[in-house]
Amino acid sequence: MNAVIPKKRRDGKSSFEDLVSYVSVRDDMTDEELDLSSSSQAEQPHRNRFSRLVDYATRLRNESFVALVDVMKDGCEWVNFYGVTCFHNCTSLETAAADMEYIAQQAHYAKDNTDPVFHYILSWQAHESPRPEQIYDSVRHTLKSLGLGEHQYVSAVHTDTDNLHVHVAVNRVHPVTGYLNCLSWSQEKLSRACRELELKHGFAPDNGCWVHAPGNRIVRKTAVERDRQNAWTRGKKQTFREYVAQTAVAGLRSEPVHDWLSLHRRLAEDGLYLSQMDGKFLVMDGWDRNREGVQLDSFGPSWCAEKLMKKMGDYTPVPKDIFSQVEAPGRYNPDFIA
Repeated sequence: MNAVIPKKRRDGKSSFEDLVSYVSVRDDMTDEELDLSSSSQAEQPHRNRFSRLVDYATRLRNESFVALVDVMKDGCEWVNFYGVTCFHNCTSLETAAADMEYIAQQAHYAKDNTDPVFHYILSWQAHESPRPEQIYDSVRHTLKSLGLGEHQYVSAVHTDTDNLHVHVAVNRVHPVTGYLNCLSWSQEKLSRACRELELKHGFAPDNGCWVHAPGNRIVRKTAVERDRQNAWTRGKKQTFREYVAQTAVAGLRSEPVHDWLSLHRRLAEDGLYLSQMDGKFLVMDGWDRNREGVQLDSFGPSWCAEKLMKKMGDYTPVPKDIFSQVEAPGRYNPDFIA
């Protein structure tokens, strides 16, 4: 799965009503259907499609237009809004835009041009059809990863393209404290959250600044990994050094260890082991003992023997049964083409 943050206005004047309308109203709905409500709203001819549909549905009180499907464990509602599956935590879907606008006006320490509206999209690959419960969990997990777990939101599932996707409209202003979430590193946080959801629900892995690594680990895509994917290196065989950098070293940078046994186990997960020679550490191939090793300090000064021993104490040799201590060790394939 993947997460996208669409471009938005830069003047801070995004509209909650317009966004909720875009998110929750079916694309195939005709203006003739919506105009059924126009007689009572003739004085506001430019009201958006969401408002017109809300007026119509509210006046009819017809469950075929707005139907509560379920109340989730955390109190959020699963609603069918004129054929669109929606999830929200506002007073009601009909009043969501007004609720968000009211809270946004109470924001503390926000500049006049600060936009309280945030919109992102979660998309699945064409062959995937996640269940509504999985979609809801994905929305809630990504909101929490952004620090927006307690903020007002409306999400709606769209099936108008080959890729099922869900739009999420969020109020950046906290409903209790009134503070505005600055959303720093939002794309990076969403990327990691997507990788976590792929592991949890079995979704197909997608691209992003975080990637999967052996042992169900999630690691930051390093410069080495990005270089591997660019046009200059694509099609070339992966070197042993590149394998070490993209697996073990990337994982250790993301999740550092603090003792030698943990370091040995982490290397073993990728089919590697550590050898000490002339005061330096070499990363060796556990599957091919004749393969030339790679100096660990070639990945940066923090990997030199002196700094590692200062951090973790005197060197502890690799246990003879280290590969039996990990499940399904990885393996370097010299014929692998990037």
